[in-house]
Amino acid sequence: MRRKFLAWAKGRLHEVVFVLAEDAYAYTHFYDPPEAVNLSEFEEVIGEIADCIVLFPESAGSFAELGLFSGHEKIRSKTLVVNPVAYMSRESFVNLGPVATIDQNSFLKPSLPITFEKGRYNFSSIRARLQRVVKNNRRKSFSYKPYRSLTLFEKFLVILEMIHLMQFVSFDDLEKCLVWIFDGAVRKDMWPLLSVLLGMKFIYVKDGFYMLAPHGSSLLEFDDVQIEDLRVRVRGHYEKNCPELWRRYQKVQKC
Repeated sequence: MRRKFLAWAKGRLHEVVFVLAEDAYAYTHFYDPPEAVNLSEFEEVIGEIADCIVLFPESAGSFAELGLFSGHEKIRSKTLVVNPVAYMSRESFVNLGPVATIDQNSFLKPSLPITFEKGRYNFSSIRARLQRVVKNNRRKSFSYKPYRSLTLFEKFLVILEMIHLMQFVSFDDLEKCLVWIFDGAVRKDMWPLLSVLLGMKFIYVKDGFYMLAPHGSSLLEFDDVQIEDLRVRVRGHYEKNCPELWRRYQKVQKC
């Protein structure tokens, strides 16, 4: 059902960016040094960043997610459970346990029963429910603070903005910039956040460089600062002081 919903939503929910945990998880092979990534911890990172989570309990993995998210206070508060109507009325452990817990805490409650009509699922009720998210203005002021004081979501925004400003950057140089500007950086934070950005298709990586995707954009707005002017100055710095690096970037861009 989830795949059918995503195909349905592609042409109807343009204001919503969907990211699948497994898509972001696929980029964990970039971790250096390589490490065995705990998928539960990784999904909690996505849950912390996302505005909401739409969960279709239809497989062993999704049932595990349901139990995991229902036990996480912050994540369950923004989770919407979607299930075929035939399963919603059953007095099962799933409905009486984790689904009930999420319904008690989520601003997207109650869980949604989906009907199957004329050979297809009717997902229109999900669109209506997600309007609660779209209409909820999450604009917040962002003020400078040391890296250790940033929330996970703020670190996510900062990493995206650094890639936006620098236009192409290796992991090591991104880490150095964070240390220089924010007085610190934690690789354990950076790797999963980069994986999520890659899974969202906001950025891409090629020849060791992280770059903003053609349709990607910054999520931060600045008062009294012309970001494009800064980007031009960054390009000028590359051309003047790092000509070989600049040529490598141009070569990657042409590929």
